[in-house]
This record gives sequence, C-alpha cells and structure tokens, in this order.
Amino acid sequence: MKYVRDSRGKPSYQRDYPARLQKLIRKKTFTCSLGPAGQTEAQLLAAIGKATELYTVKCRMATNSDPIAYTDAETTVLAMSILKGKDLKEGQLFRDYPVDPEITTLEQSNHEYNKVQLQGIVWDEDDSHIHTRPDYLQVIPEEVAWDYFHDEIIEDKHRLREGLPETIQQKAAGLAYLAALEQRKKQPTYLSQLWDLYVKGKRGGTVLTTIQNQWDRYMTLTGEQIVGVDSDRSYLNKSLREYRDHRRNEDLKEATIRREIANIVACLNWSSRENDWSWHVVRPSFNYEVAAQKEVIPQDEQLELVHSCLRTGPALGPVVTILLGLHAGIISSEIRRMDLKAQMHCLNSEVPHVVISGITKTTARPRYIPIVYGLDIIRAGIKDAIELNQKGVSSANAVKKLLKATRGHPYVPYCLRHTMRFNFDVNGVTPSDTALLGGWAGGATADNQVMLGYGAAGAGSVVRLTRLADVQRVAQGHLVQFFD
Repeated sequence: MKYVRDSRGKPSYQRDYPARLQKLIRKKTFTCSLGPAGQTEAQLLAAIGKATELYTVKCRMATNSDPIAYTDAETTVLAMSILKGKDLKEGQLFRDYPVDPEITTLEQSNHEYNKVQLQGIVWDEDDSHIHTRPDYLQVIPEEVAWDYFHDEIIEDKHRLREGLPETIQQKAAGLAYLAALEQRKKQPTYLSQLWDLYVKGKRGGTVLTTIQNQWDRYMTLTGEQIVGVDSDRSYLNKSLREYRDHRRNEDLKEATIRREIANIVACLNWSSRENDWSWHVVRPSFNYEVAAQKEVIPQDEQLELVHSCLRTGPALGPVVTILLGLHAGIISSEIRRMDLKAQMHCLNSEVPHVVISGITKTTARPRYIPIVYGLDIIRAGIKDAIELNQKGVSSANAVKKLLKATRGHPYVPYCLRHTMRFNFDVNGVTPSDTALLGGWAGGATADNQVMLGYGAAGAGSVVRLTRLADVQRVAQGHLVQFFD
C-alpha cells in the first residue's frame, strides 16, 4: 500500500511533505503509526485514512494558521494527534468530583491542602492534623494537565498579552486539553468497524474468504468515514453504485455483482437496525441479464464417467471429488475444509456418509450425505481429495481433465452440482429432500430454511441417515449398477 512502511514490525504511514513546505515545517517526512501488526485490511485502511487526513491538515497549517480556515472535524483531528503525541487519551485525566457542602470550590480545597505532583496528590506529613481527606481530592486534574500542557498554556498567555490572534495550533491544543480533562464521550463508529461487528453478531463470527474480500474491496473503493444516526444515506447509496460500476469494468456478470453487493447491503442495514440509526440503504439497479443455461452431464454420460472413476488408477483426488459432487453437489471449497479424521469416522459408520460442516456459503449448506456407490474408492481417496482441493486452480484443472476424458466435452467442476440437482428432479425426489441433501434453503421448494432446520439437529441419527440413503438410491437410480 502506498506510503505504508514497516517500522519495527508495525505498520507506519510515511509520506514526504511537498518540497515547498519542508522548510516551513522544518521536517522532510510526515510519520504516523498505523497501530499494531496483524490488523485486517479494513482496519489498516481505516488507519491510513486517518493518517492521510492528519497529513493534509499539517500541510495546510504550514501556510495558514487561521482557525477559521479549518472545519471542526479538521481541528479535532489535529487535537487528537496532540493528545497522542503526549501519550494521552480522551478523558484520561477526568475525575468525577461529588458535591461536598463543606467545600464549595476546588480553590478552597487547594488552600487547605498541598499541591500535587504528576501522578497524584502527595500529602505532606504536616497535614496529619486533618482528620479526613475526601476521595474526590485524590487527584486534581487541572494540576496534572498543567504538567502535560505547560508549554501550550504559556504560549496562550504570551499571545494574549501581546494582542496576537489565536492560531489553529492553539485552538487544537486547547481542544486537546479539554478532551483530556472531560469525561470521555462515546467514541464515533467508523465504517470499517461495521463488518467485524456484523460478522460476529449475524454470521457466527466467521465468513468465507471470498465474502471477506468483498467488504475489503468495498472499503478500498469507498474510504473511511464516521457512521451513525446522522449518516448521509445518499453517500452510502452512491458508494454501492460506484462498487457496481467498478466490478462491471472487470467484466463480472451482473448476477455476481448483485450477490456481492447484497452482502455489503446486509452489513450496512443490519448495523443501522442494531444501533437504531433509522436509515436504510438500497441495492443499486442492475441490467436485466438472461440467466445462462446451467450445464449438466447427461445421465448416459454419467454412467461412463462413474464407471471410469471406479476403475481408475492411483490419482484418487479428482475421482473422489467427482463422486462427491454427483452424490450431493459437494463443491471444492466444502471438500478442502473437511476434517479427515471426522470424515473417516463417518465413512466407517453403520450408514456410511460424509458431513459438510463448519464455514459454508449459506447456513443451509451444512448437511449429512449418505454414500451409496464408490464407498471403497471414497474411503481410500478422501485424504487425497482434501489435499487436492486445497490447491485452488490446479485442483480444478485435474477434475476438468477427468471430466473431459469421458467424451471430450470441457465441463467445469461446478457442473457436478447442477447435475446432482438435475438427477434429483428427473428421478422424482421431493423438493424438500433435494434441498436438504444439496444444501439449498429454498428455491424450488416451498420449505424455508427454518423448516429444513427442524430435521437438521437429528440428521446424524441412524434413522435419519437410513431414510436419506433411500432417497439417494432413488436420486441415483440410473447408476443402480454401481450401488454398494
């Protein structure tokens, strides 16, 4: 990323001031810490946005010190940098002083007791005649703040005495002084923070890398901003249109872009509801696009393919990938996240099956799939299949090669999922069973995700697995000659 450098293992923002300003600023390079190592891309982008804003203000200060020329937001950015430079945080010096009827003002109390040092009040031994020392006098924040802001306060008095106007530096220092003394207010929420909260609160704490990348891409294009009850909804809607146009320029299909934006919109609107912000963003419009016909492998060709798989040589990875795809539309990302030990336990159970669990594309995808043919091959090659599908493009190429070997047609691996759905439909499987075994929440079936969920808790029982195995035999009826 531009201007980001490694500084002792932590990211740092380093950017040269314009040459014409370097003599005025008396420094060549602006440097700002971007926080700890190990941040997500979205967090780092947020930190870069704040550093860039501070850099811009610093450049302007070199030629214009009039506070009127700066917005409240810019003055606040400068004040926060002053606090950071003094190793202070907002409200760090705040103390809650309860009212005491015998001591009317802080000045009166100071008259009775000794002054303070930086880390709190140091009481003189001669004060032992005083019977009580109220808790609210354990630290007098103004005295502590004087130690931190001594130079700024002296400069204020000098300029006031000489009749000189206030500078932006003075105004920001005064704001920083008050920020250190005042009770810390609720910190603003930034756009980059919404995603982690959404994933934790709505998506169970984890999402697929591809979905995470969608948000990171959105943040890169949109930039950081504060969000809340007064957020400009038109700005957010515009940012979604810009995301759509950017992805169109990358020649993605409208349906793909629509799915990506749906995840971003879900995050934004969920955040608004959870925080009572009362705004609602909408998905941008999309061009009408005729859905491409889903390619399936004809059933007579499936016979040749399965026959070839069951008599194959030592390359079991692509073979098992194909057999699992035909059984229940299991895709590469689901195979590569399989736990070998758990799958071997399932494959050697009373009703042999595999389990799709963990992080999945949708909440309906976790499922139990009985195996009705090719069991020995799947047992022998499940490890190879898991390892193969962890290799990305190379795994797809290996499966494509095997699919093409049957009749020379260049099928893509995902067509196995469409083929599975086709087999279930033409062989008379009910829509609800098709959805349950294929991991669909709805679609052709009227059953919704909640209804399907009633059976999910007991899906691993022998009774349920036996029934699903019978469903599989109906769905794979054209492959009956290979049944175990």
